[in-house]
Amino acid sequence: MDVKRLPSQTVRALVVTFVMLAAGFIFLAQAQVAAAQGTRTELVIGLQNDMTNMNFWNPETNTVWNFYQLEWGFEGLFSHDPDYKSFPVLADPARGATGPGYTVTNPTSNTPTVDVFIRTGVTFQNGQPMNADDVVFTFQTLAWSTWQTSITEALWWDAPLWNHWSGVGKSHIGVEKIDATTVRFYLSKPYALFFFSTMEATIIPKSIWATHINPSPPINITSLTPITDSADLSIDFSYGLDPSETLATIGTGMFKFESWTPNSGSRIVAYDNYWGKSQTHLWKGINYPFFPEHLRSIKFVIYTSLDVISLALQKGEIDTLIWSLTPGFLSQVRFNPSISVEQVTDAGYFYLSFNLRRKPWNDIVMRKAISMAIDKDYIVNTLMGGFGVKGTVPISIHNPRYINSSAAPPSFDLNAAKALLDANGIVDANGDGFREYSDGSPIKATILTPPKDYDPVRADAGIMISNNLKAIGLNIDSAPTSFDTIVSKAFTEVDFDIYVLGWLLGDFPETYLKDFFHSDLDVAINPAGSNSAGYHNSVVDAKINQMLVTLNDDTRTQIVKDIEGIVTNDI
Repeated sequence: MDVKRLPSQTVRALVVTFVMLAAGFIFLAQAQVAAAQGTRTELVIGLQNDMTNMNFWNPETNTVWNFYQLEWGFEGLFSHDPDYKSFPVLADPARGATGPGYTVTNPTSNTPTVDVFIRTGVTFQNGQPMNADDVVFTFQTLAWSTWQTSITEALWWDAPLWNHWSGVGKSHIGVEKIDATTVRFYLSKPYALFFFSTMEATIIPKSIWATHINPSPPINITSLTPITDSADLSIDFSYGLDPSETLATIGTGMFKFESWTPNSGSRIVAYDNYWGKSQTHLWKGINYPFFPEHLRSIKFVIYTSLDVISLALQKGEIDTLIWSLTPGFLSQVRFNPSISVEQVTDAGYFYLSFNLRRKPWNDIVMRKAISMAIDKDYIVNTLMGGFGVKGTVPISIHNPRYINSSAAPPSFDLNAAKALLDANGIVDANGDGFREYSDGSPIKATILTPPKDYDPVRADAGIMISNNLKAIGLNIDSAPTSFDTIVSKAFTEVDFDIYVLGWLLGDFPETYLKDFFHSDLDVAINPAGSNSAGYHNSVVDAKINQMLVTLNDDTRTQIVKDIEGIVTNDI
């Protein structure tokens, strides 16, 4: 997956039409070199694309390439293990009346209050202590970042009621310092994923970021217009663009960012003064340490081409690559004794998205006909060599409890697609060999896909889709386009017809369904959103709002499935 959602710490690019393919299997090739035997302490990882800046929270540059290189330096107040058990990280497990690290003072209220106790002795990687001021600053300035949904769903109040981190004015974000080690969170509603989402937001140092604030008022989450009634401002997302601005990477985590050479790579090193060297978390009978036992540095090397990075692995120049291998390359390395291959279920999916703001993509007849022209069996069985799963619903299959097994997009059927277009007056009216829209306007578009050297599967899938669309009379081409260009056109410029990208996702669909499908998160309205398609459905909006405040797990899971069904039908 090339697009990463940050919340849930386990992402950028979706959305509305999942007519291509969903979560399948990826391969992580790993050389069994000296590092694995303990004689080396540096891991070398090959990447196909570089990050665009060192700002971990910029919604416009939220890609896996940023995530892979920057994630190691940051921590939240809490985290969760693979069994979805929440545990304190920067919160103090020795304090708290309700649970380790926290006290809920009015749990039955529609506006509960949670006191979180901060560990003492924690320092940022620049040696500065982390305290309650940093926590308040974090939540009140990252509310317009990639963490927007996680923060604002729980803590946004329509009126600014809470002391601003600067000491001047009020904030809409319900968080205040009680003392140096206590922060009080005022929930505006009983947010279901408060600990699995809000409390996992990365804590950033006020001492650094207070001088890197965007002076322009951010969006008022209530009205979606610029804020005029509070002191709220966002961090400056341009900070970290210059390779010298490594202070943008400072967190409390186990690895400290050392250097970045754009288009070449970066390096991170174990932070010797890491506060959590003696800390562990018990999972399935094993105490897993917060700090690595042997690894002391990670070097990321950018290769840009899948072929080149695969060759580097075989030559021993890198220890591992974080990417799906093609079936052809798999056959080359399967019997190489120096390389091991791991097959895992991908926590995400690839997808095709329309720009629903434009004619004729806002017509469900067109979308359905195009869906019928996409041969997912060809993608999975031929292009992926059987290592894939045909996509049906707009969530990752990584967490199966949420899958709506009754929801399904139309089957591949070119004749049915032709008949559907004919029945709705989308015919070749001028005899040029291609259909015009029902109002007589021409239909001509381009599907933007990553190029073959980046991802041959999606490039070849685009060619197949284009050929099938021309076979049913639609003049739609496929154009290999650089990954960064597609992301920019889809999420920043909002200037596209159709594109193909992928998402790497967290464990809980509740944390990303709003970003992808709620009207308020349309990227043309809200820059921190991820609804690049411009999907608007008032019923889905209402169900998403209901989902986020439903505390009963079974009831909330059913709402998630209902949302999947509606969105799948709306392709």
